[in-house]
Amino acid sequence: VGLLVLGSFINSLGTGLTAFGLAVIMLRAHGTASSVAVIQMSAFAPLVLLAPLAGVLADRYDRRLMMMIGDAGSILGLGVILTALSSPRPSLGWICAGAVTSSCLAALTEPALRASVSDLVDEEDYVRSAGLLQAASSARYLLSPLLAGLLLPLVGLRGLLVLDASTCLVTVAC
Repeated sequence: VGLLVLGSFINSLGTGLTAFGLAVIMLRAHGTASSVAVIQMSAFAPLVLLAPLAGVLADRYDRRLMMMIGDAGSILGLGVILTALSSPRPSLGWICAGAVTSSCLAALTEPALRASVSDLVDEEDYVRSAGLLQAASSARYLLSPLLAGLLLPLVGLRGLLVLDASTCLVTVAC
């Protein structure tokens, strides 16, 4: 379970890095709060809205496969974002499409991971394991903005996207 919690923590950090970095870049490129809101909604809304469907899929199919598809597939959306960023004024539509794609596929991971915990730990460790997973998934909202704020001037948005993609690969390996 420790390995899964670590993988979830690392992946949550990566997801949050991308979302925060995209918001900053869109604010610079378009200068509007609405562009930031659209990016944030594109990055996080599918995670929430698709959770019930992803939970059903996690109950019916191999959970390890669901987690691998979710994490590896979210790299496709990051590729769309990287391609859109090659323009001097990145298209908000393409960036949002990439963020939604990445987020929709990443939504498969969380319910499959949570459902797997009950198979992996003893009944007396359910609460502790669930708490650790909750803390790990909260990293995208709590730690990622701070880390992204420190890293963005050093590595740029492309660097944050590459870090996010590498965190997905680490999670697939876990």
